[in-house]
Amino acid sequence: MKTIAEIDTVIKKNLADSNFGVAELCAALGISQPQLYRDVKALTGMSTVKYIRNHRLEQGRVLLTSKKMTISQISTEIGFNDPAYFSRIFSKEFGVSPKNYIEIV
Repeated sequence: MKTIAEIDTVIKKNLADSNFGVAELCAALGISQPQLYRDVKALTGMSTVKYIRNHRLEQGRVLLTSKKMTISQISTEIGFNDPAYFSRIFSKEFGVSPKNYIEIV
């Protein structure tokens, strides 16, 4: 079983890569997709896809708090090619748009 720290390290290293997903994470960790799914589910209660996306969104929230980058720059920095998609997913996850989040922090 892989530890959450091992999984997190690989995800963080590849956060800006919009093509980085479950298959790439499996290859980097040297385990199969079903095994990774079982490990992530057991450790976090989330699917592997959701866990990777949550990492991206949390990093996006940190970058929004710093107020040093535009929303478009942040979305690219955390692996989203489309700023509008990032905004939609961010709003769904945190209940506030990235633009409004910047204003309230």
